[in-house]
Amino acid sequence: VLNNDAMKPSKLEDHLTCHPDKTDKDLTYFKTLKEKLQKRTTCRSACCSKTKEEYRHHEAVS
Repeated sequence: VLNNDAMKPSKLEDHLTCHPDKTDKDLTYFKTLKEKLQKRTTCRSACCSKTKEEYRHHEAVS
């Protein structure tokens, strides 16, 4: 997620100079990319597969 400062046109233009192959992409490309990034497995979710209930039980026992 980009903050407001990163969304300024000058900042976006600077970013696109680093990725000129993306300048002609349409909005659906970026929406799809965002969805893929949000759905990917993170290190934390891969390593820490305990559920909230398991954490509560562990804390109660400790």
